[in-house]
Amino acid sequence: MFDLETTGFFPEVGDEIISIGAVKVTEGKVQRDDSFYQVIDPLQTVSRETKRFTGLRRKDFLHGVTLPIGLERFLEFSKGTILVAHPASFDINFLQKRINKWELPSFDPEFVDSFSLANNLLGRDDCYLDVLIKKFDIQDRARHHALNDAIMTAEIFEQLLKLCYQQEVHTIRGLHEFLLQESG
Repeated sequence: MFDLETTGFFPEVGDEIISIGAVKVTEGKVQRDDSFYQVIDPLQTVSRETKRFTGLRRKDFLHGVTLPIGLERFLEFSKGTILVAHPASFDINFLQKRINKWELPSFDPEFVDSFSLANNLLGRDDCYLDVLIKKFDIQDRARHHALNDAIMTAEIFEQLLKLCYQQEVHTIRGLHEFLLQESG
């Protein structure tokens, strides 16, 4: 499970990754001791609004690493895993654009979009993180902190997996097939 905090929504116009958080899940259980968190020192000045939104301050960025170093560390942490993000369409796209820009090794991970999964399982189209935190009674941590959001996504994903099992979906392949079937 992973999450990015960024300066905006559009990497193609210069928005940047400012933090990456991730936590591993093994056999459906969140492994809080196996986590990753990295603040990135961006090339551009971070707006006051973004700092307020994420809780990151100037001193956090000063102690951060450059994006290529942060990405290499994240790729090493997540090697051999199936990535899950909420929504994955945003996070995976942002990562791919930044990895390409910095000419890092190719990045084409297997991933699950927990936003799409939740919408399909629950028959809704508004399964944002805050909605699911309330629905599944997940401990609300400071939002828009990459590691906290990754942990909450993992806890939500645990609940979604229980719903998958009720639908006789027991494998990642089955999960992908379920999503294709539901969206098609």
